[in-house]
Order: sequence, then C-alpha cells, then structure tokens
Amino acid sequence: MNVSIIGLGRLGLPFSFFLASHGQQVYGYDKDNSLENIIKINKKNLEPNLNNYIKKYRKNFFLLTNKMLGGLL
Repeated sequence: MNVSIIGLGRLGLPFSFFLASHGQQVYGYDKDNSLENIIKINKKNLEPNLNNYIKKYRKNFFLLTNKMLGGLL
C-alpha cells in the first residue's frame, strides 16, 4: 500500500518510518528542505531510535521535494 504523509515534523517523520517498518511505501512531504540531508546522513535525532528506523527502512520511504512537485504545494 502507498501512504502519503504531509508534514514531517516531530510526529510526521517518526510516524512515516513506523509505517515504512511495516512494509508500507511511504511518500513524505515537508516544506523544510533540510529534511533531505537529515534523512540521508542521519545527523539529527528527533525521537529515540529514529536513526535506527531511518537506516533500516529508508528503502520504503520517499521524500518529495518542492522541485519534484513542480510548485504544486
């Protein structure tokens, strides 16, 4: 199943990776472009064990950027 999460803040990002850990294909969007670096290099830990989830389930998570959406949002 494909799931979209809009808003990857303190609740949205951990919830996205929770869903990804259960085999869901998750598409996440946030207006904060710095999230791309946070997810790629795991430099910021918003919640306990979130970095472990990011490492394990990154393949099920797809970050949508403003450039990809062509200004739709």
